[in-house]
Amino acid sequence: MGKLTKRYIDSLNPPESGDAVYWDDEVKGYGIRIWSSGTKSYFVQYRNQYGRQRKMAIGRHGVLTPTEARKRAIQVLGDIAADKDPMGDRKKVRDEPTFKDLANEYIKRHASQKKSGREDIRIINKDLMKPWGHLPICEIGRRDVINLINSIKDRGAPVSANRALALTRKIFNFGIDQAITDQNPCARLKPIVKEQQRDRMLAEDEVRAFWIKLPDTDTSELLQLALRMILTTAQRPGEVISAEWSELDLKTNWWTIPAEKAKNGLTHRVYLSRMAREILAQLNKDGRFLFPSPKNIHRHIKVNALSHGLRRNQEVFGISHFTAHDLRRTAASHIASMGIPWVTISKILNHKISGPTSIYVLHGYDKEKQAALRRWSDKLEQIITSKANNVIPLMR
Repeated sequence: MGKLTKRYIDSLNPPESGDAVYWDDEVKGYGIRIWSSGTKSYFVQYRNQYGRQRKMAIGRHGVLTPTEARKRAIQVLGDIAADKDPMGDRKKVRDEPTFKDLANEYIKRHASQKKSGREDIRIINKDLMKPWGHLPICEIGRRDVINLINSIKDRGAPVSANRALALTRKIFNFGIDQAITDQNPCARLKPIVKEQQRDRMLAEDEVRAFWIKLPDTDTSELLQLALRMILTTAQRPGEVISAEWSELDLKTNWWTIPAEKAKNGLTHRVYLSRMAREILAQLNKDGRFLFPSPKNIHRHIKVNALSHGLRRNQEVFGISHFTAHDLRRTAASHIASMGIPWVTISKILNHKISGPTSIYVLHGYDKEKQAALRRWSDKLEQIITSKANNVIPLMR
């Protein structure tokens, strides 16, 4: 670093690649950039009213003398000190909606209308709002998005980085559709990691280890019962933990998941097998939810508590890592191994059946589902007790 005189600048050699920056030691924020091509250009660097760093070119060395460049830099920096932004129309920026405005509009008109909206809101609040909420939309550029997803990846959450990128792209596309903005900084950005579709299922000895060792974990008894309920009924973790007593008919042994809770928006009936009923018998029936939050009985436990509990106790089980959703896949796979038709399994899982005749198939398959889940209950009990001297109870 030194004073940017002609002699000093002429003595600077270009880098082998890219560019190099040299600062003037008298005028703060004034410097010269030298490219590998040999081109030298004066600039000033400053932060605007939103704390965003800007670099403003003043002119090329040779076109401007060092004295002229210094005078221009001092003038520009003086304007900045007087609360002027030489690189932007401050009124335009001031009138531009902020990312918070855009995100709130997205939540109001889109996220709140879909079942996965709560996950969108969680990502917005956790990853997007803090760095961008106060910024005008026009201040968020491609580099900002790249920095954000890299920071999420660096904290050890590459899949979350993908989700944040996808949601950011969706929010800006929504803004374009609603004429709130005309640019999307995510254009052409690819997911930060390639995701593999999960195919984890627990073999019989792993199912046995999960069931028998679950009481040895540091998870709550309520969480343990929820995990066992997923494996027993083959239902989605989110639908199990949000189940309400009013949805269960314990006289006929059917659980009706309402359309507004079901992932595919279709009302779904689940037969409660003997093992499922034994789990239910251990739950407190005084409240609204089968699996109420320990902090607020008017809410159910959070779905991420299930996977967090499993991940935290992986060594206790002594088997490779699995998630709560893998328990549902495990149940479906073992049911299939018993020769149950795929259409019945699809009905148990509440998957939509595609095809030209699917709109005519209105049969509920209650009898088939009941028979299949009874058989799965019997097999599950056999798996759990096959290497034990005595029957292993559902819960200690």
